[in-house]
Amino acid sequence: MLKQYEQHLTERDVCLLHFLWKWKVFTTAGLAVKFFDGSANWAYNRLLKLRKAGYVDNCYLSMKHRHRVWMLNKKGFELIRSELPELQNEGFRSEAIQHDLYAAAIHLGDWLIESPKGVELITEQELRNNFHSNLPKWVPELTRHRPDGLWYLPDQNGNVVFALEVELNLKSKAEYGPVIRFYRDVEEIRRIVWLVKKRSHIDSLTERFKEIAPEKYKCHEFILLEHFVKVGWEAPIIQGLEQGRTLRNLLSLGNESGVVEKSYSNSSYYFSTILDARNCPYKSPRYARIEFPQNSNCMALQPYPNKPLTEQE
Repeated sequence: MLKQYEQHLTERDVCLLHFLWKWKVFTTAGLAVKFFDGSANWAYNRLLKLRKAGYVDNCYLSMKHRHRVWMLNKKGFELIRSELPELQNEGFRSEAIQHDLYAAAIHLGDWLIESPKGVELITEQELRNNFHSNLPKWVPELTRHRPDGLWYLPDQNGNVVFALEVELNLKSKAEYGPVIRFYRDVEEIRRIVWLVKKRSHIDSLTERFKEIAPEKYKCHEFILLEHFVKVGWEAPIIQGLEQGRTLRNLLSLGNESGVVEKSYSNSSYYFSTILDARNCPYKSPRYARIEFPQNSNCMALQPYPNKPLTEQE
């Protein structure tokens, strides 16, 4: 029965499985925008078929909430394995679902549909599992530390590399020593974007940075989680060289960015769909009875604008 289903996998299905491997976890709403023209019911129905066929899993984002995300499983990974480069690790699942979804949201942001020309995004999944020789030449050696992601961005003077660190829970000061020394020594990485929960975390980390690498501590740009879940890349940088500006400014976005906005003019639309962790985001009698906390510590559940069903599979 499953073999018969495999014959009916579409090119879009395979691309979706590759996407889940790269980003580890994703929401129905985000996948709807990426692969199904924004139609949440079309996306959800197709994802249910992929789950029934054994290619993906539908996992709880948190034990405290009913929110769910989609993740590749072993069969789905084996299906796309031959299309991936040679791997040093056979990883495909998320070990920290909430962390990985926030990482995907801030890393992708408004580039969910398409990245500007010249921009490259390398995820933690790719850094962890690929041999360094199979990564782009601009990726530095990461034997000492592995960021949560890398941005490769065009610049007037060439290209720049920014690193991402999603730090939802503060570690001990001693544990940050190797991380700070790594960023001090790796000249290829110009800026480090930190997504943290509390201002006190910023103060604690900055104090440690000043102790170990005082000459480069301002290269660390801090954004608060509470700001990001509200306004996405418009979140202000609380501390760093770009203090007072936004993440969007740091990534040099604007009318010249080349991003294909399609029919969506609201710049917060893309990141908010990535963070809309309702299992089935389109309106229905069942979901009308469920209350989604607007100030949830788990996710920012923004209203998801439903688009008309254009196709059924």
